[in-house]
Amino acid sequence: MGRLFAGLCALLLAVPLLAGATAAGILGGGGGGGTSQPPPSPAAEHQIPAGYQRLYAAAAATCPGLSWSVLAAVGKVETDHGRNPDWTSDAGAQGPMQFEPATFAAYGVDGDADGTADINNPADAIYSAANYLCASGARDGANIPAALYTYNKDHSYVARVLTQADVYAADGLSVDTGPSEAALTAVDYATAQLGLPYLWGGDGPQLTELPDGRVKVTGGFDCSGLTRAAYAAAGVNLPRTAQQ
Repeated sequence: MGRLFAGLCALLLAVPLLAGATAAGILGGGGGGGTSQPPPSPAAEHQIPAGYQRLYAAAAATCPGLSWSVLAAVGKVETDHGRNPDWTSDAGAQGPMQFEPATFAAYGVDGDADGTADINNPADAIYSAANYLCASGARDGANIPAALYTYNKDHSYVARVLTQADVYAADGLSVDTGPSEAALTAVDYATAQLGLPYLWGGDGPQLTELPDGRVKVTGGFDCSGLTRAAYAAAGVNLPRTAQQ
């Protein structure tokens, strides 16, 4: 078996099934042109300020293969679409999309065409996030998880953003109904691993930052390793073997 279908199926038997079309659209197929942009879900319409929603959609359009819902999910996880007044983190990240100043200096975009790229300006920050993700693997949907990992080098962050992106893009999910966040996290984590090789005894991919800033993905999972990792992303710890 060259892919992780067995592990993914084992996982999906144990958690509520999330429609695969949404995840496929967000994660991309790794070779097509543009992305068919999903409409906002009721949850997105409820949570995202109208001005931010327009910016997410317009900025995503500058990067073929990047869904607006991924940008919106980054904005939600980082500062709740600018609602979090503490925009400067302990690590020095600033603005509604939480850029480090050095990264913004390299990838900052004047999103509202006022002549200045401002890390605290929502339009500039959101367009800059699209630019950074696009340069990090999101173009043509090549590798959305790796792009998100470049944005914030934390595996749980990647899983959380992908979960939130599915909630925002999943047509028909309401604000108060639908799969639980834990179930969405587990399914999204597993879906994001499709394409990795099956590896006996494998506990997951290894992400290595190359000297040129790109991220190299190596390694893989076996069935139990994938199931355990997916549940761990959702905050549930499972034993690696029946003897544990």
